[in-house]
Amino acid sequence: MTSDKFALPRRLLVYCDSLARRQRLLETHSATLVRLRDAGYLVQLPQGWKPETAADSTSGVASGNVTAFAVHSFFVELERYRHQQQPGAAWVGHTLVHAPLLESTQDLIRSFAFPDGTVVVADRQVSGRGRRGATWDSPGGSLAFSLQLELQNGCDRPVQFIQYIAGLALAESIPNESPEAEQEAARALHIKWPNDLLVDGLKVAGILCESSVFRDRFTVYVGIGVNVANAAPTAALAQFSWASALTRERLLARFLVRFERFLTIFLDKGWVASGLGARYTARWLHQRQLVLLAETNQRGRIIGLSQQGCLLVELDPLSGERGRSGASAIAGQAQCEAGTCSQYIEVEPDVSSFDWQRGIVQRKQ
Repeated sequence: MTSDKFALPRRLLVYCDSLARRQRLLETHSATLVRLRDAGYLVQLPQGWKPETAADSTSGVASGNVTAFAVHSFFVELERYRHQQQPGAAWVGHTLVHAPLLESTQDLIRSFAFPDGTVVVADRQVSGRGRRGATWDSPGGSLAFSLQLELQNGCDRPVQFIQYIAGLALAESIPNESPEAEQEAARALHIKWPNDLLVDGLKVAGILCESSVFRDRFTVYVGIGVNVANAAPTAALAQFSWASALTRERLLARFLVRFERFLTIFLDKGWVASGLGARYTARWLHQRQLVLLAETNQRGRIIGLSQQGCLLVELDPLSGERGRSGASAIAGQAQCEAGTCSQYIEVEPDVSSFDWQRGIVQRKQ
């Protein structure tokens, strides 16, 4: 722990979407609450999420220069979007753990046994984590959260796709609710494989998926950071006209409802048959992009995702010769467009990095 980083008490407020859910949490996860307190967290469970029943909450109250996540607004938005898009029993977002300050939402949710579908959100995160172990400070105005999912071990849908489902759900949750805003966002907001969102080349969101297996349960942890209204270090979504109505609470609610719906469809029908694959590739930067595979010095063209969730590259049959001659990736264009590419290679996201601007795929160092 790096407790010296914390200027505020290590406070956690645990909200449930109903009193029945809160009672069930107390009955089934009391050991988790004890472990959190033993670890030095001040844990509180307000009676409800409405202002009159959560008077002890810091919800929506500024602390220093950071405005607290408005829990009441979040649950109101969550109920509204559930009613619009997914009536019936909800799986994701029924329990919300709110922290004014955390080292990492991902570390917290991975370290303690929360109920399936729990979301951890922090007003500020000082040691957020990325795919290559990089850490960053998520300033006030950004949305930093992690989500826990439990799937049956042996599920025949590759878990690799969950990060793509999250990216698609996030991209579709950002624009203002109008056809014009959605069209503008579709032109400006793109998915960079495997897990970033970019606007005009600037990163505005990142996704980290991690997993663990215990007996017959497969647990996935989805960590997401989004520049919503923060002033630094890069572009924030709320500065764009097509996302001017965006708030952290609205974005989280819209994302959870979409993500749950997309995941349910994926588990039922798969990536392609569900139509999710087409929606995803319509938003990403890479369709038909020419690339160089640095490790093997081969060239080819990205054609989509494989059945296992890897980047699928159609190889130029003469790429080895061109590679030795030192030609650029553009040299393979005519051969591929002539229809003579017939070999394919899968690029795994967990062991590869992709410089999309230069078109170079290489193994992580």
